[in-house]
Amino acid sequence: MANVASLPSKDLECGICFELFRDPVLLPCGHSFDRKCITDYIRINRQPTVNCPKCRYLFDSHTILINNRSLLNIVRSFKSIQPTRATVYEIYLLGTNTSMRYSDGLSGLFGASRLELAEALIKNVLKNR
Repeated sequence: MANVASLPSKDLECGICFELFRDPVLLPCGHSFDRKCITDYIRINRQPTVNCPKCRYLFDSHTILINNRSLLNIVRSFKSIQPTRATVYEIYLLGTNTSMRYSDGLSGLFGASRLELAEALIKNVLKNR
């Protein structure tokens, strides 16, 4: 099974709004969308049957949308290992300290921009989890 950190974030995004799932639900075809997005999509279509936005599978517009708890748990795990903006900012601020560049085994980054340093540190942290 794939490590959550190795999953591309696009696999954890709603195919309608392209944001990380907040409340994923399953359609009869097996595709997942955020509840609000697919509910709005169904409402806008105003038809007794609606096509899945991904595979065009036809389903009843009154289909009960089932919570996709497994996907929600994966998204939560993914979010928990992603660096927050605060973490990136802290690393950015620490980038002015040249001793940090050496202590983290990133001596090859001497003279790198703070953003490059932050990106390298984040990749290093995620790689070693």
